[in-house]
Amino acid sequence: MPLTRVYFIPESSTSASSTTLQTVIDRVTKQFVAEPMGRWSLEHRLMRETAPPTQVPQNDKLPSPKYLQILSLSHHPGRTWVGISKPSQPQELKRSSGTTEQALADANGSKERQAERPLSTSPSFSSPTVIAVPSPSHSEEFVHLLLTKMGPLWTPRQTLVSRGLGFEAGDFRVRVGEVKQGQGTTQSTKGVIVEVEWVAGIDEAVVDRVGEGQETEQPQMTDWEDAYEVTNAFWDELGIQGAKAAARVAGMGDGERISTSGVATQYFDLLRLR
Repeated sequence: MPLTRVYFIPESSTSASSTTLQTVIDRVTKQFVAEPMGRWSLEHRLMRETAPPTQVPQNDKLPSPKYLQILSLSHHPGRTWVGISKPSQPQELKRSSGTTEQALADANGSKERQAERPLSTSPSFSSPTVIAVPSPSHSEEFVHLLLTKMGPLWTPRQTLVSRGLGFEAGDFRVRVGEVKQGQGTTQSTKGVIVEVEWVAGIDEAVVDRVGEGQETEQPQMTDWEDAYEVTNAFWDELGIQGAKAAARVAGMGDGERISTSGVATQYFDLLRLR
């Protein structure tokens, strides 16, 4: 089963994203003799919880708001992911918008898992509750529902898009693209997103048997750790400076979460731009 790591290089005053994009492409194609794999794209929407009017401070601080994120990836055409973040404060106020999160949790059909300590520069990130919505028709209906019926609960913050290129380099697939916000002449570049997929990954047969309830022994933690080391070593060899690695996600050792919602969670971490 492939294992994926996602990285983000923010736009800076010293290096334009177009230059960074070309640098990544050049190093992937030259250092690993990669072959073109075609184009890919993503769309990411971010919404912020609308604070209830009765909200009061706790210890002179307001509780952190929740965020709702929607992600579509062209190389995962059968689904759109929806995630609701968990509050970063240890104590949470009772909120009138709790029904939305509960609906997502019920649809996911599982209890929320504890997030592992992140490796990224996003110390406040907590692995969200994530569900996969069949796309495209159902995902469009869900977005319409959010913007109309649940409009008072969530405020749109930003929409990000990326149109990039994919490359195959031995046991790795690399997808890279500029992340942009806005449309037309008002469009601004936020940085470069890079997805590194290790095709060999964990023994897919074992993971499939675990998902079907036929295997009592799941892949060991050391297997997942070794796989992350492989993808990180690939990235380190590229020598790209200033990149942020996505947070480690909850559910390690659970093949379904790593291969599907685990990928989305990494994008949610990096694309919730401050």
